[in-house]
Amino acid sequence: MRTALMAAAVLAVAASLSAQTKNYIPDGYATVEGSSSTSWPFGLSTPNQIQYLYNSTLVGSPAIVANQIAFRGQGGSATPAKAGVVVEIAMTTTAAEPATASTTFATNRGQDYTVVFTAKTVNLPAQPGTATPQPFVTAFKLDKPFPYIKANGNYLVEFTTTTAVAGAYSHDCEFLKAVVNTEKLAACGGVSQAVSGGTSTITTSLATFTLSGGPASGVGVFVIGSDLPAPVPLPVGSCKLAVLPILLLPQVLNAAGGAALPIQIPFPLRGTKFSHQWVTIDPVNNVWASSNAIETEIGGYLNATRIYNNTSATSPTGTVQFGVAVVFELTT
Repeated sequence: MRTALMAAAVLAVAASLSAQTKNYIPDGYATVEGSSSTSWPFGLSTPNQIQYLYNSTLVGSPAIVANQIAFRGQGGSATPAKAGVVVEIAMTTTAAEPATASTTFATNRGQDYTVVFTAKTVNLPAQPGTATPQPFVTAFKLDKPFPYIKANGNYLVEFTTTTAVAGAYSHDCEFLKAVVNTEKLAACGGVSQAVSGGTSTITTSLATFTLSGGPASGVGVFVIGSDLPAPVPLPVGSCKLAVLPILLLPQVLNAAGGAALPIQIPFPLRGTKFSHQWVTIDPVNNVWASSNAIETEIGGYLNATRIYNNTSATSPTGTVQFGVAVVFELTT
């Protein structure tokens, strides 16, 4: 009785927070095309079992009662209809984390693991391919609503396809986002900087900010911050600073007048933008110079993962692939 009452309470709270709405996982992708596409699960021609696991930070709503789940195809790429696929769908709230997900499917499931779409034969519709992104036309009305409360853990959806049908069928997904470096101000005084790395993966990755052309064994300061409305002159000389300082990292330059500053970047910073610039000082001649100013947008993966066995629907284990996040629409 107590369990039934708790379940009813969860449903009531979730319904009140998310009644008759559409939610998109990952959050923010309702009208944003993912950076990639995948054929898993419905583009596979063999039986398969696939879990997609999303950290709760990728869910926008505090509570969702899912009555329908839908896919969309890759933008601009038409896919023909496919008939005769037999699939089961389950959902669960879980403490499993994408970065440390298990290869054992059962280990990733939470206590509320629920088969929300019982195994049955379905006919998948054609995906038009006339828009980017496409509409969510591949929809499954759930046999049992699933209440998800964001505060209780991460979200996992599991597909078990016991009868697969040959033929292409794409799913829009987010995968690796490339780092983007945009120069905001040209170098001055003979010094310049370059950026390498910055694509954050599972836990942290390195971005290295390299200075060249400075005074031998001189002093450099790496400036991190945001763009100034307009560059301001340095105290000595004609060079300018284009970054409003938030963090200053002084460095002693090597005998060639260079420096390499590696900075660890955790993957939750994916998509974050910041500006940076080197300022150098020749202590002997009192000459100030500034490198080119660059805005860096951190790349990498979302905090999501895929656990898959694309040749068996009954194996207890699969392979973990971090960063793959199929875009879903959940309708309440």
